[in-house]
Amino acid sequence: MYTYDRNSNRLSIEHALYKAASHSATYDNLDRLTDFKTGILDSSDVVQLSDVAEGLNMDILGNFSTGGGIKLNGNSTTVIHAVKGR
Repeated sequence: MYTYDRNSNRLSIEHALYKAASHSATYDNLDRLTDFKTGILDSSDVVQLSDVAEGLNMDILGNFSTGGGIKLNGNSTTVIHAVKGR
C-alpha cells in the first residue's frame, strides 16, 4: 500500500508480507526528498524505529550539505555531494 501527499510525493510504502521492509519518506518545501527510513510503520504511516535511515540535506542550489547521511545498523556516515551547474 502506498500513501501520497497533495503534491503526489510518496510518503509511505507498506510491505504486506514483511512489515519491517516498509518505508516512509519526508520532503522539504521544494518537494525534494529529505529523509527516507526503512522499518515498521506506525498508525500514521511513519517509520518510528529504524536501523536503516537516510537523511538528505541540501542547500538552496541542490547540493548535499553536511547534515545528511546514511545510518545502517546504528552506525552513521555523512555523505557530501556537490552538484555542478553548466
